[in-house]
Amino acid sequence: MPTPTDRFATFEATGEWWLAGEPGARVGGTLRYGARGDVQLELSGRLLGHANADGLKQHLVHGVTNLGSFTLRDSVLANSQMNMGAGGTAHTQRLTALGVLSGAHVAQAELANASEVVFEIQGLAAATGTVVWRSDYASNTGGSEAPSLVLAVSLPDGYSISADSFCGQTASGAKLVLENKFVFTIRSDYPRPLSAIEEKANYLLILFSVLLARRIDYSIFHVLFDRRGGRVPLLRPSKTTGEAEPFHTHGLVELSLKKGIFQEVIREWFARESVFRRPCAMLAEGWYRNPVLELGFLTATQALESYQRRRDGDRSLFVTAEEYETVRTALVGSIPEKTNKDLRAALKKRLEYGNEWSLRRRLKELMRRFPDGFRSRVLHRKLDEWVEDVVALRNDLVHNADIPKGSDWLYDRLANEIERLRLVLRLLVLEDVGFSLEELGDDFDVQMQLDWLPSHLDGKAAG
Repeated sequence: MPTPTDRFATFEATGEWWLAGEPGARVGGTLRYGARGDVQLELSGRLLGHANADGLKQHLVHGVTNLGSFTLRDSVLANSQMNMGAGGTAHTQRLTALGVLSGAHVAQAELANASEVVFEIQGLAAATGTVVWRSDYASNTGGSEAPSLVLAVSLPDGYSISADSFCGQTASGAKLVLENKFVFTIRSDYPRPLSAIEEKANYLLILFSVLLARRIDYSIFHVLFDRRGGRVPLLRPSKTTGEAEPFHTHGLVELSLKKGIFQEVIREWFARESVFRRPCAMLAEGWYRNPVLELGFLTATQALESYQRRRDGDRSLFVTAEEYETVRTALVGSIPEKTNKDLRAALKKRLEYGNEWSLRRRLKELMRRFPDGFRSRVLHRKLDEWVEDVVALRNDLVHNADIPKGSDWLYDRLANEIERLRLVLRLLVLEDVGFSLEELGDDFDVQMQLDWLPSHLDGKAAG
């Protein structure tokens, strides 16, 4: 039986499968887990209806296999074929699923009544290990240490989060390997959909992506449902290829532990979820998907703009909403009556947002949060020059259909500005959750990024 601790394992389980609540209509098939970071069920019969009807519909599928019982969550029909042969018509189907509940047949109603999820963030142990288990290092001669509680925080909306550190030695061939890991538990004060609790886990994952400035993944160990005895293992394929690369000891995570602000960082991160979630999700997505440079640049500028709008709210309006409504009404009324209908509608739409700052103004306000010396290290030129370059580049990419001839240097410029914009957002968010800009400027990884930036083309063509 595969277990949630097989985080990077791939396996195949062959048996019979049926839609939840319909055990009489079974189809043979093989579950292939994690081979490409996904879950696929290859069926030798027809379990779902026609692709046009079921292609986007999500299903709950149960199975009994040579490896035990499984529940496939949010299964979607990916492919359906009908083959004609001497023996008649044969159907085959392929389903993909969001995740696998192992060792149990979980009903749809139970998925709406989850209480907690427990998960490990891959590689985080190595990043924080020298702080978490420094006192245990010399005496750790074998076996496993009892877990040490390193985090316990109450969150808004009836959630809480805790983290335990486990330290021990495990055999790896002829070697003893010192093992240390963080295991997080997110609990709900009352039953709610499993997907809602998972989203809290996803949001915590974004924080560690911002802290570590890299792609992060996690695996859920188990789920506790409200009316089911015991916990149910939940398998989630790793999106990384093979074993997660161990992190080197990382200054910002260690710093938060040394200063005793780790809990406050977590608490502030969740308290301001409405501010951080979307812009930081866009920031983290760049580390995950490595988009083409044009898209990466546009996403980075949009993330900064979204962050400033959500953080400063009405402070980033020219006048109050009430005052602007008077202005907007007057401007709409001044549009000539004979104006083309579509143009009139477009003008009215643009006036809805006429009270909001432009990207140019937002970038200036954000960069003024940095002390002059720090800002110079980030930009390597005057603030107004950098802002005009970024705005002009954004406008060119959005409004001009073609890249100008002879501008091969554009791609170096894009790569440079993407890293700069990501760094700016990351530093400002980390300041919001409890770090000082002075501390951030002394961080080794931040210094490496600052040193990297001026070595690339910086907004001007070579020569």
